[in-house]
Amino acid sequence: MSPVLIQNVTLLVGKEFRKVESGNLLIRDGIIQQIDTKKTKITNVNVLDGENLLGIPGLIDAHTHIGDSFAKDVGVGKPLKELVHPLHGIKSKLLANESPATIREAISQTSKDMLSCGITTFADFREGGLEGLELAREALSKCKQRVLLLGRPRLSYSEETVAHDVDIPESVVEEAKKILAVSNGFGLSGANEYTNSSLKNLAKITRGTNKLLAIHAAESVEAVHFSNETFHETEIQRILNHMTPSFIVHMTHANEAVIQRIAQSKVGIVCCPTANATLGVGVPPISNFLRS
Repeated sequence: MSPVLIQNVTLLVGKEFRKVESGNLLIRDGIIQQIDTKKTKITNVNVLDGENLLGIPGLIDAHTHIGDSFAKDVGVGKPLKELVHPLHGIKSKLLANESPATIREAISQTSKDMLSCGITTFADFREGGLEGLELAREALSKCKQRVLLLGRPRLSYSEETVAHDVDIPESVVEEAKKILAVSNGFGLSGANEYTNSSLKNLAKITRGTNKLLAIHAAESVEAVHFSNETFHETEIQRILNHMTPSFIVHMTHANEAVIQRIAQSKVGIVCCPTANATLGVGVPPISNFLRS
């Protein structure tokens, strides 16, 4: 492959990518070899004009549900729990009734759309157990991005049973181990859908595997209230009492005490302000996260 020189592109450079300069990018074998703000003349390269374009590092989307992309606009205006609860939500019903071929095509096409937006890496939260993982792997077999597939066992408790603290059935334990073996880790649903014992045991299954463990929490005011009323503690307190995840998703409604505890625990936070705004659940306190 001949080297490529992108000329006159606007670049974000420096350790914090805060410095803006005009320059050239020399790319050889798919790797940026040189950032040249002096625009030195280079021969024997394919030249592309980068004027009016912005050169930045490839974007990372650390939380996607790309399997939902066949029905992006279904349920707009509905309450969050009605949309996404794994037992009775609109999404779970749509996924159960749609053909694998349609879901595969939507996943494949959406990955291309993401790449056109500059997303070079994404972590996808896969529902559907082992079958869901395999479907995504087939759909993304020709994907040009780096993909982390985070699976989850078929396990969820209703609002009426989640406080009973029943343990994980042995069949689910076996499925969870198989999922870890063929994925990059667990991408669990909201903490309110798991008993304390199941949180503890899923963490135990993950321990020592060098795989990621991620979970949703504090996405909506309703989720926070449910946890406080049912367990007499927040979702974050429950999570950190029973596991140390790699990162927690959403945190839209996190108070200062919760933020400080997460900071002390060295747990990452993945914010989703666009999704939160689309669903009307609020805006995460990102400035507070950064300060902590």
